[in-house]
Amino acid sequence: FFFFSSRRRHTRCREVSWARRCVQETGTFHITSNFLKPLNPILGETFNGEFEDGTQYYAEQTCHRPPISHFLLCGPNNSYMYDGYGEFAAHPGFNSITVNVTGNRKIVFADKTIVNFGNADEFFDNAFWGIPRHQAIGVLTYCLLYTSP
Repeated sequence: FFFFSSRRRHTRCREVSWARRCVQETGTFHITSNFLKPLNPILGETFNGEFEDGTQYYAEQTCHRPPISHFLLCGPNNSYMYDGYGEFAAHPGFNSITVNVTGNRKIVFADKTIVNFGNADEFFDNAFWGIPRHQAIGVLTYCLLYTSP
């Protein structure tokens, strides 16, 4: 999505794409709702990788209490740079978990357009038994900070 968005020449088209992306972000829950490793990462734990299009990905657990993770994506041919951090506070219920997410995310395109956006909170129902359900709750905002002439 970021590479596609970086190729848009008109600011209005890019802004509409970002508004759609903020709404569609919940569509990735089928990926993010599965946990393949412990939920309590070790301070300094790092992860890096490369996608098929050449995008480089880096992440690090930078704080243990409260848990804070930083990340950086560098697009192919320096078409964009996406970075940010997230701080998570989990509140367990009887068979559910509410996660308050704070932090900022920012993407800078090659033409110096900057988009800053936040995080929605998350709610996991049927965490221990039943069919799991993952919902975004609260508000997800984005702001176009600068567009070059």
